[in-house]
Amino acid sequence: MITPDTLDALFERIKNGQTTEADINTLHHWLAVDTERRTLQLGKYNINIGQGQDIQIGDRIYEGIDADAIKETLRAVLQDNQWQSEKSKQVLWQYRHTFRGHSDAINAVVITSNSKNLISVSDDKTIRIWNLNPPHLHLILPKQDEEVTCVAITPDNKILISGDKEGTVKIWDLQTCKVINTPSRPYKNTKHIHAIAVSPDSKTIAITSSDKTIQIWSLDPVRLLHTSSRQKAEIKTVLITSDGKELISGDKDGTIQIWNLLTGELLESLSKVHDGSINSLALSFDGETLATGSSDKTIKIWDLRSRSLRRTFNEEGGSEEEGNTAINAIVFCPDNEILISGSEGGKFEFGLKLYRGGTIRVWNFKTEKLLQTRSRAHSSPINSIAISPDGQILATASKGSTIIIWQKAKS
Repeated sequence: MITPDTLDALFERIKNGQTTEADINTLHHWLAVDTERRTLQLGKYNINIGQGQDIQIGDRIYEGIDADAIKETLRAVLQDNQWQSEKSKQVLWQYRHTFRGHSDAINAVVITSNSKNLISVSDDKTIRIWNLNPPHLHLILPKQDEEVTCVAITPDNKILISGDKEGTVKIWDLQTCKVINTPSRPYKNTKHIHAIAVSPDSKTIAITSSDKTIQIWSLDPVRLLHTSSRQKAEIKTVLITSDGKELISGDKDGTIQIWNLLTGELLESLSKVHDGSINSLALSFDGETLATGSSDKTIKIWDLRSRSLRRTFNEEGGSEEEGNTAINAIVFCPDNEILISGSEGGKFEFGLKLYRGGTIRVWNFKTEKLLQTRSRAHSSPINSIAISPDGQILATASKGSTIIIWQKAKS
């Protein structure tokens, strides 16, 4: 039974970002929809979502940021309950926690190789380090001069690399949380670092920016190894293959290029394989499969060895049906069967407010089956996705300044 005291304590923890697993279980048990009155109920308490920013639960009224935190948590738990009630649907990921603290769009998130920490970067010019278990803010690095656009971590968890909207790249020591190097730029007018990739041996990084080039740097010592020629279109995303020999890039024209990481030589170009910008690349954990996510609303699955296209997914599921929105982020699960995508979802109403949400879709890329869809995972478009190497934690980050942590459902 939920008492006034337990209700107060529960929402105090939600407001402060200190939600526990027991809190989520309580919400799962007591949160329900009154279909006749079209209202939500938490135990014996009615939940009324106002036309403005407020929310009333029983005789308590929450406003502003507090109300947003509560509404986002309730929405996620409610969708969990709806999925679990439909026994024909498979529940793979359940809501666990929401990280709040950024004051602007979150551009990228990464999870450390030991699955203990998550790092986020934002247009609010901050880099934040979060603990995943239990979930809480661990540290905020010194505020930056510009919006931070991308981040990467070396597999040994010793070095963090960040890039910003003015073309600056910084190399941080994760033990001291201090900048240890700032690589110089070969072009004075470089703007906006789009992506950073790290080699499996933690020795090399690749950087791409709005100057339409890729730079390959050594980390020890820090020095520029190669700079590609200027390409026809801006390169939006890069990754390094699991053997550390090749670099793969995706650009605004929908072209995939494969480079020799050691020499900087262009090995192969797959021209305009998408009808829009390639926004995200992902490599399966076994290193055999490449996925490309695009503004043309499709995800393409490639055999990396033969460079051949295996299949095409879209936002609605199936191979040939029309999709909804641009794919902003994709990630493979360690089981080498599941692929997760994040995008801008359609508009939806929660209470009396209209949102443009962020959608998560979970695919089995081998069977071409869409397994799970969360069309209202965020109240704003999803910008970035990260998965823990142990496959138990999924993190999704949005333009609305929140990060949601999802836990793999128990089978």
